[in-house]
Amino acid sequence: MILSAQNISKVYQDSHRSITVLDGADLQVKKGELISITGQSGCGKSTLLHILGLLDDSDTGTIEIEGVRVNSRHPDAPYIRNSKIGFVFQFHYLVEDLT
Repeated sequence: MILSAQNISKVYQDSHRSITVLDGADLQVKKGELISITGQSGCGKSTLLHILGLLDDSDTGTIEIEGVRVNSRHPDAPYIRNSKIGFVFQFHYLVEDLT
């Protein structure tokens, strides 16, 4: 398995409410496999991709890339992100912390 995500959850909170964006998402991608993540606007696609790309952390769950359990705070996250993960953004922008 090249990528495995188990029980990924993410909740955003403001002063008035909590918004559950992801609730127990699972994903497994084998080497050479192509996947598509689709859904309605606001359903959590970008949030999931940011978590899988080590740009953000989930509230629950685990992510393994090539058998290594990681999150955005993992000491090797910059190396893994730069050598193992690629992004093509719909709208191009620079992430200040990464440029």
